[in-house]
Amino acid sequence: MVSQASQNQRAGTQMAAIMNHENPKHKPTRDHSKGNVQSMRQLQEKIREKKLEDAQKKAGEENQWKMKQFENVQPRYRDYERMIEERDVKREELRFEREAQKTRNLDTQKASRDGRSWESDDEQ
Repeated sequence: MVSQASQNQRAGTQMAAIMNHENPKHKPTRDHSKGNVQSMRQLQEKIREKKLEDAQKKAGEENQWKMKQFENVQPRYRDYERMIEERDVKREELRFEREAQKTRNLDTQKASRDGRSWESDDEQ
């Protein structure tokens, strides 16, 4: 058994490549057909994608994913601002109601400490 280093040294492949401008014996020539097939497949994929995009543009992007039963249904995001405004109004009403309730409770407690009832203050 001879080591790989001694075989390379005896064969002189590196020096032969430099002097004779030949490819070394251990390095195979490159096969370009594999690269050509890959590039053709990539090109075919791009063409397929372009055809699909053109077909989608023809069909219309709005109706692309919409089922027939939902064609005339409007999306809710258009009413979003109105919904937020209504929510804010309700929150304000609840806040005023709570403040009024607290005020009534405080007045009732104060009146009960003074020996008066809440109803008697309203009548006067």
